Amino acid sequence: PAGDRVALVMTGDRALARGAVEVAHEHGFRCLLALRGDAGLALVHEFMPDAVIVSKDLPQLNGEAVLEHVKRHPETRHLPVYVLAGDDSKLDLRHAGALGCLTQEATPELLGDWSHEWSPRTPVDA
Repeated sequence: PAGDRVALVMTGDRALARGAVEVAHEHGFRCLLALRGDAGLALVHEFMPDAVIVSKDLPQLNGEAVLEHVKRHPETRHLPVYVLAGDDSKLDLRHAGALGCLTQEATPELLGDWSHEWSPRTPVDA
């Protein structure tokens, strides 16, 4: 519904997806889930979520490609994107526009630390 804050979680890891959805709900977000990058990117354009949490190792379209696409397009570049990398690519991903990058195993607690940064939508022309 209009006015709801929405988080989009993109990960092929079902346990991580459950944890991320739980954290999103605890912080007042409705949640969309995509298990593949291409499906997640379609949801970005359809729903314009308030926060995007994407795993780097997504099937079909990896998290780096999703981040690049979101930040390249004027209608989506304002969306906050958080990348779950699981490796040492933090600086490269931050440089590419990720608002946050988690290089260790993601847990609900760590995702909760990020959730305080998730804010209501910023208009494209702001």
